[in-house]
Amino acid sequence: MKDLTIKPLSETKWESRIDALKPLRYHLADIYDALLEIYEDTNLKGSSGSSTQVEAKDLADAVSKYEFVVPLVTWYNILFEVNITSKHLQDKDADLNSATKQLEATKSYLLSCRCDDGFQKVLVDATEVAQDLEIEPQFEKKQLRKRGKKRLFDYEAHEESLEDPSQTFKIFFMTANGHHDIDARDLCSELKAVSRRLTKPMLPQAALCFIFEQKLQDSVPNVMIALRILLTLPVSVASGERSFSKLKLIKTYLRSTMLQQRFDGLATISIENEEASNLDLAKLVEKFARLKARKVEM
Repeated sequence: MKDLTIKPLSETKWESRIDALKPLRYHLADIYDALLEIYEDTNLKGSSGSSTQVEAKDLADAVSKYEFVVPLVTWYNILFEVNITSKHLQDKDADLNSATKQLEATKSYLLSCRCDDGFQKVLVDATEVAQDLEIEPQFEKKQLRKRGKKRLFDYEAHEESLEDPSQTFKIFFMTANGHHDIDARDLCSELKAVSRRLTKPMLPQAALCFIFEQKLQDSVPNVMIALRILLTLPVSVASGERSFSKLKLIKTYLRSTMLQQRFDGLATISIENEEASNLDLAKLVEKFARLKARKVEM
C-alpha cells in the first residue's frame, strides 16, 4: 500500500500506541481493501498461502464491523489526548505547575468522554468511518435466549432487558463503577487541622518540615505521606523510555554475552553522555590503577 505503513505495537514506548492506531483510524477502508486483495490472490498456494488467505479474510471481517469501528475511534481520541500530556511531561523544562494544568485538562477531556454527549460525538466520527467502509453504522443485535425465572408473586414487575444495541454497547464499553479505593474524609480533616496551625502560606517542603517540627506525624499521617509523595514524584516520565532506546545502541549482537554490571555502567554513560564527556579519563585510570595496585610501595 503506497504512502501507508501499518506499525506494530511496541512494549517499551508509550507513543507507539497512538502511532499504531493512526493508520487504522484514518485509512481503515484502504486496509480492508488490501486484506481482500490478499484473500483473493491466486498466487498464494500451499498450506502457508491458504492460511494467509484465511487469516486475511478473518481480519477483513473483523475490521468491517461497527463494533470494531466505535472502540477504534474511542481509543484513538483518548490516546491522542494522553499522548499530548505524555510529551508535555517529558519536556525537560516542564515544572509541576504546568504539568498539573496539563493533567487537569486531560482529566476534564476524559470525563467528557464518559457522558452522553461524548458518546454521541464518537458515534458521529464512527459513522464517517463506516461510510468509507460501506457498512451500516449500526450495532448488530445479538439474539440471546432469555432465561426463565420462577416468581412467587404475580404483582412483581418483570425486568426489561435493553433492546437498543447502541445502549448495550455504551453500558458495556463506556461506563464504570463509582467506587474509590481511598476514603478522602480523613485526609480532608487532617488538611483542615494543619492549615489552622500554619501561620502563613507555605510550599509543600516547608509544610512537611513544619509537621516534623511540631511533632504532628502521628496526628496527620495521611497529609505527611501525601506531601512526601508530592515532593518525590518526578514530573518527567521520559527517563524510562530513554533507557529502553539506548539498549540497541549498547547491547549489540556482538556484545550479547555482556554481564549485567558492565551493561548497567555502559547504559548510564550513554544516557548521561553530557556528563561523561566532561570526565578526565586519564585521572580516572590513574586513580583506578592506584586502588588496584598489588605492589606495596617501599
